[in-house]
Amino acid sequence: MELPLSRGEAEALIAPGDDLELAAVNGPRSVVCSGSVAAVADLEKRCREAGIERHRLPVDYAFHSRQMEEAASVLAEALAELAPVAPALRLAPTVSGADEGALRDASYWARNVREAVAFHHAVGALDDGGVFVEIGAQPVLSRDIDATVGRLGAAIATLRRGGDGGSDLLG
Repeated sequence: MELPLSRGEAEALIAPGDDLELAAVNGPRSVVCSGSVAAVADLEKRCREAGIERHRLPVDYAFHSRQMEEAASVLAEALAELAPVAPALRLAPTVSGADEGALRDASYWARNVREAVAFHHAVGALDDGGVFVEIGAQPVLSRDIDATVGRLGAAIATLRRGGDGGSDLLG
């Protein structure tokens, strides 16, 4: 469930023992909580009662939560022979902090399924007044990039759901 809260505010909503985890910190006031269907429903109810906006994400799995441990293990095994090379562009890993070398380790990509995503931190690490390009069929992070970089940078989404591809980018 996506919430317009800071990391600290979201963590305060997660009680010890809840089957709920902070799955992503996407922007200064944009987080995602993940967990069992019952735990997410309870969080949704508590947010509604507290007047907190919320958006339930249309997913079938509780990504970036303990529910993904088995899938992460299977993925790690499947990627074991993968030998990623150094990227041509500067990248910031969203799971391992500033360690770009982690991107060349196949296990990083498996951990990315299970561990919390620190997208806001990664964007901040790369922010030097440049342009961020969100590549994907459903751009959802461009507003979080804009909120992180402010007037110093720009976010461009390459595709739009229902769009025709090339003209989406060209405007």
